[in-house]
Amino acid sequence: MKPRNLLIAAAVLGLLAISLLQLEAWRTRGGTVYVFKATRNVQPPNTLNGAVVVVGIPGNTYEAMQSQVPTRDLQSWVVSTPVVRPVRAGETITFDALQKSASAGLKIQPGMRAVAVEVAAVQAVGYLIRPGDYVDILGTVPDEKNLVTRHLLQAKHVLAVDQQYRLEDSAFLQSRTYSTVTLEVTPAEAEMLEAYRAVVRNGFSLSLRGRGDLETVQTPSYQLLGLSRK
Repeated sequence: MKPRNLLIAAAVLGLLAISLLQLEAWRTRGGTVYVFKATRNVQPPNTLNGAVVVVGIPGNTYEAMQSQVPTRDLQSWVVSTPVVRPVRAGETITFDALQKSASAGLKIQPGMRAVAVEVAAVQAVGYLIRPGDYVDILGTVPDEKNLVTRHLLQAKHVLAVDQQYRLEDSAFLQSRTYSTVTLEVTPAEAEMLEAYRAVVRNGFSLSLRGRGDLETVQTPSYQLLGLSRK
């Protein structure tokens, strides 16, 4: 074989070896996770049907984005759900680009409603509250001449934190923060929360319950004596 042909063959074998090494590295570092990329521009309110392709990425790369990026197991939902913002060709599809709905996103029980409350770290147990948890809602509200802290609602199901509504899609890394918690309530409870939202002092606070603890408890309520109803 001519020297030039030997060099070409060696180069091809070298590229093949590099590719095999990369594939082996992906496998040993967590395998391959399959996500979606847009093949063309899509404008709201169109769906991604016929406009995405499934691509594989290293599992360790996906770990940092799993709370934002749907995987192939959600393909039917991804391609049938309207987008809520422009999607560009070549863009990796993220949850925030897709419309949330009662049928394809939040699983709301018949007769119930989803209501979001604003929270900060101290009001959300240091951001430890996650979808699927149960919480009590506390608020400091006017009562005659004093301010009273009481349980407004008890054992309410957490549907979502911000737009993350599936526990398996959320990394909940140590630095993970959010600004809203969405709760499942009755229509009457939704009205009550909306009424209290205007008068509750410093916003609602959430108290996290242990797994399986759904019992309603009686509390005396705490009066802040000497404080006005400002």
